[in-house]
Amino acid sequence: MNPYTEIAFLLDSSGSMDSIAQETIATFNGFLLAQKNLTDDLGGAMPARFSLVTFDTTAKTIAHRLDLREVLALNETTYQPSGGTALFDALGDLIDSIGSSLAAMPEAARPAKVIVAILTDGEENSSTRFSLRDINQRIAHQTQVYQWEFLYLGADHDAIAAATALGISAHHSVNIEKSSISSGKSLRAMNKKLGASRKFAKGDILNAEDQQVLQESMAETYEKTE
Repeated sequence: MNPYTEIAFLLDSSGSMDSIAQETIATFNGFLLAQKNLTDDLGGAMPARFSLVTFDTTAKTIAHRLDLREVLALNETTYQPSGGTALFDALGDLIDSIGSSLAAMPEAARPAKVIVAILTDGEENSSTRFSLRDINQRIAHQTQVYQWEFLYLGADHDAIAAATALGISAHHSVNIEKSSISSGKSLRAMNKKLGASRKFAKGDILNAEDQQVLQESMAETYEKTE
């Protein structure tokens, strides 16, 4: 395996996100820049491939397995909230797409770590092709067989219960307030988690802060994020 990380980000663009569209664009772009600027323990670049899918009633692929450095910032054209929340369909397609791409690669070329991050302000209400059972089975397979990591940030609903139903550990999920999306706090917490995971996957010597972030729950990281 190669010492790079595969990151797939699923971002809610349903109609309920319209009131914070500009803030979401700005905070996501800040998160993206921070991931691009992440360096290893010697100050070198941290290789990663990045996929971004926004979803409402349908899903839109903004980037698919691009070199992280080539991923463009979101703007008012690429992020336009509307419609419902077809989370199952978007997540099922994303898992299948990334999984198929990696399965077609030689073992030596596959990433050291795969992380799927989900940010949503509501529960599933619009999917037609994937069921909860379908998603649960896919997540169970990828986490148990390939050690994928799933992170779930949920606002305005019981995120812990929603994530657990999907098969995502409560350790990797957190209830947030919608204001934390606007303020950037939720994505700063996500940034810390991904940064520590990427360094660990690369085999870096982690400092004390990264070691702690790696071990603590998503909720603990979120609560400590300024």
